[in-house]
Amino acid sequence: MAVQARWRERILWVMFAFVLPLFSIVLLVFLARDAGPAVRAGLGDGRAGTLHLTQKTCLPHSCSWFGTFRSDDGTEVRSHVLMQDYPPGGAKVGDDIRARDTGDRSGVFAETGSRAWLFMAFLAVLSGGYLIGSTVWVARRLAGKWRPAGRKRPAPVELPGG
Repeated sequence: MAVQARWRERILWVMFAFVLPLFSIVLLVFLARDAGPAVRAGLGDGRAGTLHLTQKTCLPHSCSWFGTFRSDDGTEVRSHVLMQDYPPGGAKVGDDIRARDTGDRSGVFAETGSRAWLFMAFLAVLSGGYLIGSTVWVARRLAGKWRPAGRKRPAPVELPGG
């Protein structure tokens, strides 16, 4: 039983000290790459146009919409792009909706100002907070285990009356 508990503790140590921080760093890199287009969309920047909805893919709690984007001036056509925001209520495959291209690698945003950057900001704060917390946790844990030879922990101080 004690052996299983030690293995479980080691596995958790590796997960919290190495695997999850590495995942957080990778997530932050992807978020940093995609943040610019999302923020520009939130500010209403980018090339306006029309997204012709060609596909709707649903999971149990959300749906993704894909289509072909054509800019208003006709200079840009992008096929099979993801609509980063939810389309207007009642939208269906075959509809044309207004969209904005801000240079995102995989999709376009709502023309009227996107809120996709809010989720990205939430993930960045969560991931950054985890990285800071895990760094402090690992440093404190290592400091408690590997003290230089000759240094001992101070003895507990006994208070009078206790």
